[in-house]
Amino acid sequence: MIEDLKIKLKTTRERNIQNPQEARSVLPRAMKPSGMVISHAPLFDVPGATTTQVGGLNNASQSVGVYNTQGGTNPFRGFLRSSGGVFTLLDVPGATETVPFGINDGGTIVGDFTTAGTTHAFLRDSGGTITPFDVPGATFTAATEINNRGQIVGQFCDASDICHGFLAIPVPESGSLALLAAGLWLLIVKRPRHNREP
Repeated sequence: MIEDLKIKLKTTRERNIQNPQEARSVLPRAMKPSGMVISHAPLFDVPGATTTQVGGLNNASQSVGVYNTQGGTNPFRGFLRSSGGVFTLLDVPGATETVPFGINDGGTIVGDFTTAGTTHAFLRDSGGTITPFDVPGATFTAATEINNRGQIVGQFCDASDICHGFLAIPVPESGSLALLAAGLWLLIVKRPRHNREP
């Protein structure tokens, strides 16, 4: 289920973006909610990169972002950095560019990727499985954050090149619901019966 949540900028007005690629300029960059300024934070770069940008950080100190090896020009590639400093390079198969924006505490990553000139959103689970998705009818979709409940927020542009926000709420698959129902039924049927003595 996706709900339309118009993007609000600092001016609290909607913005009509003429070019969907401009949409990235208004996407939020992740920051720790505490508002702390860290003066001696560790610096890092993806090995061999000329540009490294961090887009998201979770409470396990895993970070995601983009890098490139072409002096700051596109295409960007994605990375996941573990709390111990180990890099995993992230590319959606067949994409010309991959941009991870957010990561939750379970290690699920969201972002966007470009293929054949069109930008789509993706979700990468902690096991590495990538699931691409789009808002129906969108010409541009980018997932920017995911919380620990699996709710995803982001931005999409419609056929008129007007961009909007979205909230995607995970819905269990019907098979999962059937399994849950069967488990609950067994708990009810098989629960120990207590005989009361009068």
